[in-house]
Amino acid sequence: MQSIYTTCRAALFTAALLLSNVAMAQEPANQPTNMIFAQIKAYSVVTSFTTTSASGYLIIKSTQPITFVPVDGTTYEKGQGVTGAKVMYVGGNNIHSIREILEGTTYYFKVFAYNGSGGQINYKQDNPLSASVTSASMNENGYYAVLDPSSANFVSDL
Repeated sequence: MQSIYTTCRAALFTAALLLSNVAMAQEPANQPTNMIFAQIKAYSVVTSFTTTSASGYLIIKSTQPITFVPVDGTTYEKGQGVTGAKVMYVGGNNIHSIREILEGTTYYFKVFAYNGSGGQINYKQDNPLSASVTSASMNENGYYAVLDPSSANFVSDL
């Protein structure tokens, strides 16, 4: 029994040693820049930014200023919660329609560039692209403010 334990322990140690020696991808030289918000609605917003030579981007969204910093060698998935925020996208595209939006709410975004994948993924952790936007109100421009639901003309006033 002792020899099976010793053999398994040695195999696990060897596997851990091999995994610890996996080379990380090169860290991206720059973060993306110039986040633009378009088509700002009460239920969605379109974001875009200027890309870099990185292989991909990790987009994080929150209703509070974001403190999260990704960990090299860790992969994140869309929808995953991370330190009071949520992963909105992982990949190489720079234009996104964000639909998890509530009206009249300020959202904070951070975009981290990365190279590699899996255990070799390497994030540029300093100075991520940061921006915020406030979603539109359902009563944008006061269009419905003059309507009185108790009025006899309510339906025709719509």
